[in-house]
Amino acid sequence: MIHSHISEVHTPREKKAHQPSLMTEGKETILVVEDEKSISTLIEKFLKHQGYTVLLAYDGNSGIDIFSKNAHMIDLVVLDLTLPGILGKTVFEKMLAIKPDVAVIVMSGYYSEEIRSGILSRAKEFVAKPFSMLTLEAYIRSVLDKAEQSV
Repeated sequence: MIHSHISEVHTPREKKAHQPSLMTEGKETILVVEDEKSISTLIEKFLKHQGYTVLLAYDGNSGIDIFSKNAHMIDLVVLDLTLPGILGKTVFEKMLAIKPDVAVIVMSGYYSEEIRSGILSRAKEFVAKPFSMLTLEAYIRSVLDKAEQSV
């Protein structure tokens, strides 16, 4: 399985170096926008177990609403591209309008050059579905640690 970054491709062996230790404990707040409840519930339980505060939205409009009310406390957004009603790309654009430096990890079951271009090139990471929770957490930790270092 190949895990993709917005600007480069990582094989599982390359990404292992970035896997978090099991001692890593999150303290940040993450908004997960994912319409498949089984996936969002799994992500929520895993991230809460890792110490993160998790906000959930099951569609794009709810994601925008939660983000607009809580942008000041949200450290990262994990955003599915395929959402009912409003596409993930549009959700991302609206979040950028609210908070231009929002950190977003985009996830999708498909990958193309079209995804890499345009507004999505501003995402911090791209994670191809299916993925393991440890892989997702590695991307999350990497993005949050980079953001912390730039402050």
